[in-house]
Amino acid sequence: MAKGWKVRNYGIICKHLDAGEFFFGADHKVYPCCYLYDDEVSGAMDMGPIKKKYGENFNSLEHHSIKEILKHEWFNGVLEKSIDDKNHELHCTRCWYSCGDKGSRSTQKKYKEKSTNPYNQLEVEHVEG
Repeated sequence: MAKGWKVRNYGIICKHLDAGEFFFGADHKVYPCCYLYDDEVSGAMDMGPIKKKYGENFNSLEHHSIKEILKHEWFNGVLEKSIDDKNHELHCTRCWYSCGDKGSRSTQKKYKEKSTNPYNQLEVEHVEG
């Protein structure tokens, strides 16, 4: 595990909270990760209560700048509180399902290989999943 990563309740390691990663969806919305975007497009219920509380477009790039979205209270505190408390009104079970047990539940596998492009001999990181 990378230095500086925090293991939260339920063994959740969050790339968004600890590494500042986020995901731009094809729907022009910003999500903390691809897993929550997947929940959104598949119709899973985890994003439902969040949208009900903050509105359909709280994370929309068509309505807000990236800075406004990332400063939103859900991205800046509520998300972390809801991960750590399974009784929180906005608790997201997908966080545990995909990133719990100290990351061992993650469906992404990382490996490194040398680029086959003779003009670029840098290592390329691939993510399966």
